[in-house]
Amino acid sequence: MEIVVFLLIPMLTGAAAAALLCFLRGLRPTVLPWPTLFFLAALGTAANNVSAVWFTGTWAFLPSSGGFFGGDNFTAAIGGLSLLLCALPGLVVCLFLSRRKEGAPNPAAGWAWGWVTTQAILSMLIFLVGFAFAFRSRSDGRGLPLWAYLILAALLCLGLGLFFGARWGRFGSAAIPLIGLAALCALSGALVWGMLAQASDVTWGLSLIQTPAGMWYARLDLPAALLLGDYQYAWDVSAPGIWLSALAPHLLFTGGYLAPRLFKRGNENV
Repeated sequence: MEIVVFLLIPMLTGAAAAALLCFLRGLRPTVLPWPTLFFLAALGTAANNVSAVWFTGTWAFLPSSGGFFGGDNFTAAIGGLSLLLCALPGLVVCLFLSRRKEGAPNPAAGWAWGWVTTQAILSMLIFLVGFAFAFRSRSDGRGLPLWAYLILAALLCLGLGLFFGARWGRFGSAAIPLIGLAALCALSGALVWGMLAQASDVTWGLSLIQTPAGMWYARLDLPAALLLGDYQYAWDVSAPGIWLSALAPHLLFTGGYLAPRLFKRGNENV
């Protein structure tokens, strides 16, 4: 009975919340289907938090003391499952109730939702790849090697930036994506600086990621944080490499997001 309640409560909560959010969107229709994007982001958050603990080795937000029932891995899995049970019904309800509206989206909202949705998709793909194949940090012949991971991650960041830029990024000033890029780089840089200042050994990935700053870095920069987790033995961990990996996803996404704007101007000048 307890298991049934555990499963039903988040599912019913997600479905009810989705119906309410779709009703609110109907009162003031917007181009962006933000209720759907919200629950997609919730799915990404579930995958992000579990992946951060499982594949980077960082702490859970509510750690289990003394390794209770599997410690942080179990805590992250239960939290991720609860959020998954809430987000999936909510996403289904939103897809059923959502109505498409034509027009140009608000530039700031388009950029923000484009970045959030990109992080959600990346987190879900990282979870699926890590769960199904694992990330290879040693030369044991199993899992995804570092070079393949770096190429795939770079292509995904750039490709998702192009996709959302073509849909939502061709409107308004380019200043909004650039301001967003500057803010993300500043936040990532602050977390990198915090890890380097708090770690006992700045050449050991686990020492860096298992710091207060590393806990948040693993969530904000999950694709880069994997280099300090499962891939920490596949390269020589160094401060320049950490800085580069922390900023690269934001730079690639923003470059892709702004690219359709340049193609649009080129076509207008023809």
